[in-house]
Amino acid sequence: VVWDLKSRKEVLQLSGPGQRVSMSALAWNPENATHILVASDDDTNPVIYSWDLRNARAPEKILSGGHGKGILSL
Repeated sequence: VVWDLKSRKEVLQLSGPGQRVSMSALAWNPENATHILVASDDDTNPVIYSWDLRNARAPEKILSGGHGKGILSL
């Protein structure tokens, strides 16, 4: 979930394709505030999602296959 801290309201909710995944890390793009990376700590399916928050219905890119265990930091 992405929150607007000034208004204390939920702005949008991100969800990956398929089943719900536990997320362990988030990183904002310092050059573009609408782009974030979110990582999964799931050892059976470690994935990094790239999101453009202007179109939050689905991740822009899904990066998988490069990790043997869950991703704990970005």
